[in-house]
Amino acid sequence: MTIITNIDVGRELTDAEKTARDAYMETQVAAGLTNGQNSAVPNAFTGIRVWSTTDAANAYVTWANTNYNPAPVFIAVQTVTP
Repeated sequence: MTIITNIDVGRELTDAEKTARDAYMETQVAAGLTNGQNSAVPNAFTGIRVWSTTDAANAYVTWANTNYNPAPVFIAVQTVTP
């Protein structure tokens, strides 16, 4: 089973949002909760990240909804079973 977040911010992130996101991801990578990689279509506003736990994925959803203004137009935690 793979736990992912699927996020669509619907716009380009501001420089401040990018900096905050990168700092958040560095902390999550250091904690072993994600590898920090983002899968996305070029020039799109969506992305998928893999997380080690559902709690870590849900924490990212909370973080994104709090730190992006406006909040993402869509964000979800999903599990993928091969």
